[in-house]
Order: sequence, then structure tokens, then C-alpha cells
Amino acid sequence: MKWGRAITRLDRPHPRKSRFSRLSSFIRARCSVLVYSLILVFAGGIAVADLKNPEFSAVGIDINIRAAEMHLLVNDVPVFDPSEPFGGSAEIDTGIRLNGAFRKGRNTLSVMVRMLPDGEYGMEPFFRIDLGYWEFLSFPSSFDGRPMSVRMQVKLVTPEAGGTAVQVMSSNVETQPLMGANEPARVSEDADGWVLYRFDVNVEVDLPEMAWMNGEILQDTPEMRRSLVQAMREVHSAMAVGAGAARPYLEGFTSRNATALGAPADVYYEHSVATIIDDPDSKILPFDVTDAELRLFGNGRLATFVPLPHRFADQENEGWLTTMYLYYWKDGNGQWRVIH
Repeated sequence: MKWGRAITRLDRPHPRKSRFSRLSSFIRARCSVLVYSLILVFAGGIAVADLKNPEFSAVGIDINIRAAEMHLLVNDVPVFDPSEPFGGSAEIDTGIRLNGAFRKGRNTLSVMVRMLPDGEYGMEPFFRIDLGYWEFLSFPSSFDGRPMSVRMQVKLVTPEAGGTAVQVMSSNVETQPLMGANEPARVSEDADGWVLYRFDVNVEVDLPEMAWMNGEILQDTPEMRRSLVQAMREVHSAMAVGAGAARPYLEGFTSRNATALGAPADVYYEHSVATIIDDPDSKILPFDVTDAELRLFGNGRLATFVPLPHRFADQENEGWLTTMYLYYWKDGNGQWRVIH
């Protein structure tokens, strides 16, 4: 099974210019938000950050995975690329900020895991996530012992009867008052070894609502596909012109994500979205969903084609692709909108 939230995905990074070009864009974006937050702190004379305020709170997940693959979805929206799993034979230890993926109140966290006991490095399969929140202006290392709210750990064990079995351990740590979750429910397992677990996560950080959750339940029909392709092509064509032309199509997307990060919309767009669209070293690839698969997410309210079609190629370093993670929904007037 292939499932799959970040704005972008980076493929086959080049060790020099392309890596620096893309990473510097993200660094500028984070620094802009950081400076803006510091101005708020000093201007307001705030001594202790109000963690209910998203300007001062980062909601996120620490991930440790080795000899395993995963797909992570928040409110049934992929965190990573839906066309391929995160992980592999090697070990990955990282942390991700996900303010834009959560809302205040009830959320769902879906975790699909597949263990790879025959991995090329001979590592013991293991998977762990810690979910919680921390002060926005801090940049902790993953699994550094700070308080978190939810922990899930999956590993292979050897029962007395022989063979192997998957052991799942989880705990609602309850050390953070603004977040809590139930025990993960095992939802399904398929013949390829993918096991789906799901949590209900309650978040009391004042993250904004998601407009797409009030959108239409989509049905896969020829007319739906035709209108979706037309809407996606319009957005793609606007991005080909430049960030200024694309801004009206991405206004809701920009506004909500900026609010979730506690930043002005103009700052977010200029230092996060526009740096991708207007990067002089990259060129948007032609829009093509001929061989792509229609996928519905968001419990049937979001649609896209996989592989995701909004992709930019580095003009100097062949093989480097930047993919924009955009999903589409229909509002009360039947108009396609970019996720927000």
C-alpha cells in the first residue's frame, strides 16, 4: 500500500549548489518567523510564553526509524510524499514541526508501518514516534528527553514459539497539559506487511480551523476528474508565470499556514512559497497526470494525482526535484480550492 505534509519534497540532493539553494530558502523562512516572534516577545514584554498561542508553540513529532518504512497522516492528510514511504534499510532520526497539519481540538494521527527484517544493513527493525509541543523559539534535538505527550514504539520480537512478531508499545505520557491521546487502535493489515494504527489526538494549542474539512465529499467520476485537472492546471500555469501570479490561488493555503506558525501571511509566502516558485535555478516541469493515480485524502474531501504533479527541476543539477504538496477540495459553491 502506498500512502503518504510538508510544502515540498526534495529528491536526489546535489552535494553543493542545489542543496544550499533549497536549504537556504527554508532557513530564511524560519529566521523570518523567528525574528518576528522575538519582536512580539520584546514589544509585548512577555516573560513566559503562552503555549496556547501558536506564535509561541510548536507542535511536532520526533521520529526514529530503521529497517522499516512508514506513512504518516494527520487528519488523513499525508505528512510526506504519498507516492513512496518514509524510511528504508538505514536509520533515520529526525524531528518535524507540524503546526500546519493540526487544528485545535480533535485530530487523528494515522501511522502505517512495515518492518523490513531482511534489510541490506542487517539492522534490527525499529520504529518510534514521540508527539508533543514545545516553545516555538527553541530548536530541540529529537528525543532529547524534553516533555512530550504521546509515544508509540514498534519493534520485532522473538516469541517463545519461534518466528517473529511485531510488538507495539505506546503510552499517553500526560506530561503536557495542552495535548493528549488515546491508545493506538490497530485498524488493518495487508498482505505486503503494512499495518495501520490510528490515534485520536486532542490539541489545546489555538491552531486555526481547516476550511477543507467543511468541503464536499468527493466522488471519483469522469466529470470530477476533468474539473480537478482543469483546476490543477490553472494553478500550475500560474506558478509557471511566477509567485505573484500564483498568490491568488494560494491565498487560503498561505493564510492558514502563516496563522498556524504565528507569522504574517506576506512573510510566510515570501520566504517559504515564493522562494520555491521564483527560484532562478529551477524550472517548473510540464503539468502531466496522464499516468498518475487519482487519490482521495482528508476522509474523502481532498483530491490529487499521485505522483504529485507540481514539480520543479534544478536547471544545473539533473535529478534534483522539488515537489509542492498541494491537495484540492471543493467549497460550498463547488469551486476547487487549494488545501487550507
